[in-house]
Amino acid sequence: MSTSSTAATYPSRRPLHKVSIYILILVFSACSISYELILARLFSIMSSREIVWHSVTIAVYVLALGIGTKWAESMLSRAGNSARPMRDLLIIEIMLSALGALSVYLTWEIHAGLRIHYLSDIIQMAKYLPLQPVDFSVISGQVLCFAIGVLSGFELPLLATALEQNARNRAASSSSITPGGEHGAVLAANYIGTLFGTFVFIFGLAPAMSLGMAAWWTASINLVGAIVLYLFFSDVPSAVVPTKSNSGLFSRIAASRVTIPTALGVSLTVLAFTGVTTDAAEQFALKATYYVSTRAAAAPDYRALRPEEIAQTPEVVVRRSPYQTLHIVRPEETGSKSKDLLPGEPFTLYIDRHFQISSRHEGLYHEFFVHYPLSKLVKDASAMPRRVLVLGGGDGLAARELLRYPEIESIVQVELDPMMIDLSRDHPAFRDINENSQRNPRVHVIEGDAFTYLKRSREKFDAIFIDFPYPYSYDLSRLYSVEFYTFVNRNISESGFAVLDMPLVPKSDPNQSSRIINDIFASTLHRAGFASLSPYGGEGQLSFDLETFMIARHKGDATLSSLPPLPRFPLKALNAQGIKHYGPGDFELYDDPRWVNSIFRPALLSLRNTFL
Repeated sequence: MSTSSTAATYPSRRPLHKVSIYILILVFSACSISYELILARLFSIMSSREIVWHSVTIAVYVLALGIGTKWAESMLSRAGNSARPMRDLLIIEIMLSALGALSVYLTWEIHAGLRIHYLSDIIQMAKYLPLQPVDFSVISGQVLCFAIGVLSGFELPLLATALEQNARNRAASSSSITPGGEHGAVLAANYIGTLFGTFVFIFGLAPAMSLGMAAWWTASINLVGAIVLYLFFSDVPSAVVPTKSNSGLFSRIAASRVTIPTALGVSLTVLAFTGVTTDAAEQFALKATYYVSTRAAAAPDYRALRPEEIAQTPEVVVRRSPYQTLHIVRPEETGSKSKDLLPGEPFTLYIDRHFQISSRHEGLYHEFFVHYPLSKLVKDASAMPRRVLVLGGGDGLAARELLRYPEIESIVQVELDPMMIDLSRDHPAFRDINENSQRNPRVHVIEGDAFTYLKRSREKFDAIFIDFPYPYSYDLSRLYSVEFYTFVNRNISESGFAVLDMPLVPKSDPNQSSRIINDIFASTLHRAGFASLSPYGGEGQLSFDLETFMIARHKGDATLSSLPPLPRFPLKALNAQGIKHYGPGDFELYDDPRWVNSIFRPALLSLRNTFL
């Protein structure tokens, strides 16, 4: 940041006021952090690797900020007395508004283009690099992230220099500023603006609109700031004649009377264009993601779908909340033209791009999840759990299966995301498959965090069914931690049990290098106080049909007996032809204290690629 002690004078349409400059610092700092969060979130969703690409994006953006700051300081130092920071800031804001508005739009377009035209080549390249095919799209987007970061890095030095010049001009002297006084205030305003922008993104932009529109609104604020600078605070209201002392890049840009108005017009046009097309670009990219098969693209006889063919596929239904993004994908053969999911339509639900359920195959999962442990552990109706807790399972499908047992008197379901609760309770398509379970009087839905609920609860349950997404991130990893399972153990009655959805690896799996995940779960549950662990699972005829679970109890023989007589109601999947059953003998579990998954040492995260 320039701290030259030479007084600078410049023409201005209106005297600059210190408060005005601080307001600009607050606003532009909020915009800068918004871009950072928008792009980090975008790349995390695109790649399904939240930790990796969120961290890389933050690092790239911060690096770019540093480069932009250094570049600005060098430029201001060279300019000396002729430095015109508000004019330079005006040009920066025009460039930021255009690039910021285009950032998400171009990222989606690049992703769709690579997936449609070059997927086979990318798959071949990925074999020799530690990358997934989608990472090539994310890396391309990082170039835009870097460019926005560099431009944002100019803002603070320019505003700080304007503040310094303003103070000297008002004092009409060349006396130095109190060391650290203004600079400390500038940094404080920057931090406050960053905090404000973070809250606006988390609670305002992210749940209310697409990331493309969030970038659009942020870019609009940059453009409004540029217009305000041009009309009221620009220190170059008319054309500048470049001289030897002011012949820098920005001086040359501002040399013509029409350059700045033209640039504002171009930026406004870009905003108008992206405001209309960004969501359409996202929809097309999502179609390219879900309807262009990576597995098919690896085949020698692969024929890429043409863009017009992809455009004819069903709309991907997108729902957003502060916690997650849902993509609801309908099979291509349905030919559905509806923008929303209709009752009876088959669909697949993805949460943050991770597979969650398929309406055609969810029966295998939920019947094994609920009926298998009940048939193994409950020998007669008198021993059936009376009070059951379901953690997660916001789709209402686990509750649907539990409600088949009239002996179960009460089901308490804890779900974090109110959007998921509303979908399962009110959306006709979800009510159709969950058989309106969320409105059953025996089901009591609690909106809240499962970890916090168990930590505060002192209730005892006869059975606890835990249905969470797999631990792809730090937030999810804590729901598989020894601390969390200790609370689960505390809330189970003496003869009760817990059933946990876990990505276990059976002995028959050829990829035994990933079997260490079994030991992590076993070691963690043992340290939480569960003495008896019984892994089990079921596998259908499709590649993604392997479902694995764990029964955890205070005591009892971990070896489960043969399957008793079928329940007194028909099941779709549990006893269907071609379904392979896995029992405790089909898994190996070793207890090793080094592999305990803790909030403070998340061992699971080192293996997150196992269940990507």
